[in-house]
Amino acid sequence: SITAGDPLTITILPTCALTLSTTGGGTVAKSPSASLYTNNSVVTIAATPDTGWSFLIWAGDTSGTDATTPITMDRARSVQAVFGTALTTSAVGSGTVQLSPSGGMYPYGSVVRLTPKPSVGSYFGLWGGAASGSTIPLDITVTQPARNISALFAALGAGQVNIYVDAVGNGSVSLSPQKNLYTANETVTLTAVPGFQQVFTGWSGDASGAQNSVVLSLPTSKSVTASFRAGIVPTITDFTPKSGAVGTSITITGTNFDPTPMNNLVLFGEIRATVTAATATELTVTVPPDAAYVPMTVTGPDGFSASSATPFEVITFGALVNRTYGVAPFTVSA
Repeated sequence: SITAGDPLTITILPTCALTLSTTGGGTVAKSPSASLYTNNSVVTIAATPDTGWSFLIWAGDTSGTDATTPITMDRARSVQAVFGTALTTSAVGSGTVQLSPSGGMYPYGSVVRLTPKPSVGSYFGLWGGAASGSTIPLDITVTQPARNISALFAALGAGQVNIYVDAVGNGSVSLSPQKNLYTANETVTLTAVPGFQQVFTGWSGDASGAQNSVVLSLPTSKSVTASFRAGIVPTITDFTPKSGAVGTSITITGTNFDPTPMNNLVLFGEIRATVTAATATELTVTVPPDAAYVPMTVTGPDGFSASSATPFEVITFGALVNRTYGVAPFTVSA
């Protein structure tokens, strides 16, 4: 019993929240169910797929592929259940359908690109099954379970030709005019479209060169491949010294610089600096006359750029250059 004057000890147990979510394809539950849990308590989470879907993986503050798994609540946690389903294709006539990414289970909400591949002497006509129309390529957002998409191919008639286009790597090809079937001797323009931070490397097959656009005449059916690769994207992590006069030598550190000095474009605003030495992780540059108080920019051979987090301070006659913003920071490009 407690009497007046006795000390009273109050223990406050820390609590934390567990947030569960899913983009679709199933449900997720926790046991015990509560809004807050005491520190280091164990909660069991369970993912239940809807018909036609499968549980794939946990994302967020836990991982693994077991549909039921325990979580120790040593802090606030947010967990997402990822469900997926299969997408299958079939062909009527002489041809196939290419999936990108290829086959397997696709997470809910992911985008799958379908490209018809007619055999020699055939052309793609229409999509069927769970799709319609004649768009090439066809992008499908996975929100329905176990869909099958069919492609209808037909034989070329007299005076008819087609052009088979493939893309190797992360990119696509646009055609103008865009048709599934052409009249012999028509002209078509093919344009390579790189994906995010990708670089087009060239044409092969019935086209050649490394220009993004190429014009082809079609006296007969043609087959063309566009190749892409990941671009080299520089980053700037630091530079030293932080200030100095025109002509000062600065060392810029980062990643993905070109080892050949002249292949790195370094700008102080719009003013180009001379790169005197270069490695993959370090550039040595000379502060140019009229350098502005802006971040530096580095641009590499692939055309991708990175900027410094802060400007270099140019000292003139014992004073710092007026810190007026509005001119771009210095940039390093690779």
